[in-house]
Amino acid sequence: MCLLALAIGQHPLYPLVIAANRDEYHARPSAAAAPWPEHPQIVGGRDLTAGGSWMAASLSGRVAMVTNIRRPGASKGRSRGHLVREALLDDRDPQHLLAQLRASAAEYSPYNLIFGRGQQLAFVNSDGDSIACLPAGTYALSNATLDTPWPKAGKLREALARWCIEDGDDESALFQALADTETAADADLPDTGVGLTLERMLSAPFITGSSYGTRSSTLYTLDQRGRARLHERRFGPDGVFIDSAALEWQISAPADGC
Repeated sequence: MCLLALAIGQHPLYPLVIAANRDEYHARPSAAAAPWPEHPQIVGGRDLTAGGSWMAASLSGRVAMVTNIRRPGASKGRSRGHLVREALLDDRDPQHLLAQLRASAAEYSPYNLIFGRGQQLAFVNSDGDSIACLPAGTYALSNATLDTPWPKAGKLREALARWCIEDGDDESALFQALADTETAADADLPDTGVGLTLERMLSAPFITGSSYGTRSSTLYTLDQRGRARLHERRFGPDGVFIDSAALEWQISAPADGC
């Protein structure tokens, strides 16, 4: 995952809303969102090269998503996708898992991870930043730390906040925000060490490219009655639409917010 925004306690119908894009090389094989054969209680896409996922949820109401921290030359260690799987399979409260994640941070390529159950979500990254329980609000995350004001993160956060204020329930507005291919002005670009040409390309919320680009857009909602919905759209080279999958399930008892 390379871009996401989440709203906790901001929508009258949905205590939790997540909108996210996954950017990856098109040659890297992955499976569409579905129950995992080896762990049928987990629902989401899967990386077929290293295992794990960029974003997935569980039938019990847990959710986890990871982004990389853009740091050229530092991508070593275990796949970040394993963190999503481990966070979903761990039944402990987020606070208990944070200590373990901090201790094992050096084992992974640089990452950000948001995980938890219901509205009780935690944030941690490999640089030692962490929040045990995110307060109600709207957040954005790309390839720096939480709420770093990158242009594409700000645009998606504003779109999600507006959707919540307008009491929206039409997913097309959020998918439209995720499909935005406009790049940022040069003056607004971050400097992450990849060069100006690549910074420009990566500044769009939705990246189109023949070898690298946005592979999927995902919406996850949890309503007041504990009904979860994960809707994924998948794309091929140059942003060509491939297919979509929408899965819904009832969780036992949604967790309260912080």
